[in-house]
Amino acid sequence: MRFFISGSKAVLFSFFLFLTFFSSAQLTDDEKNYFFDDNTISSSKNIIKTDLVGFVQKEIVVLWEHSYAPKISFEAGVGILADGYSHSLWNKLLADNKFVMDGSGVSISLQNRFFYRKGFSSPYVHFGIKHRRFSQLTSTDYLTGLGMQYLVGNRIKVDFAFSLCWRRQNPKDDQTTAFEDFDNNTIDVPLSLKIGYLL
Repeated sequence: MRFFISGSKAVLFSFFLFLTFFSSAQLTDDEKNYFFDDNTISSSKNIIKTDLVGFVQKEIVVLWEHSYAPKISFEAGVGILADGYSHSLWNKLLADNKFVMDGSGVSISLQNRFFYRKGFSSPYVHFGIKHRRFSQLTSTDYLTGLGMQYLVGNRIKVDFAFSLCWRRQNPKDDQTTAFEDFDNNTIDVPLSLKIGYLL
């Protein structure tokens, strides 16, 4: 029940964030020409991708990004978290992997992106949320950060980003041993390296 309540709040917050940004994205005539000119740009407003850093942390994630204005896009993803998943790449690499989860889990992520310029290669600012569920624990990340996207060839997208994250972790009982030195609230600096394909 606790997961349902906290998960619902996370999804509602993200949906509100998405609607707020979407309502402010009004297309000018030039922008309409950018999207609907000749069946080439307009056919590439969606990207399917995965996060290579997630593999290091034992997460398999599928992400979908949709450009709904020339400089704004929305990204959503779902993931499977394997036994031994680490919430933090830095803890995994630098702290003998102490902070790992027993058992598998699932994740959902939502993110809005604001690009510096139109086109397929541009720096951007992002705001988002990521929610995870395990048998022992649920956790929610609230993120903001910077990233850069590159187009490689005609269809391959490389996307690198770093974020500043406030993480709220909720153990499902007082006896959980999910982490040594467990703390309900932590700060992290997640990295991502995503490879995608323009549809």
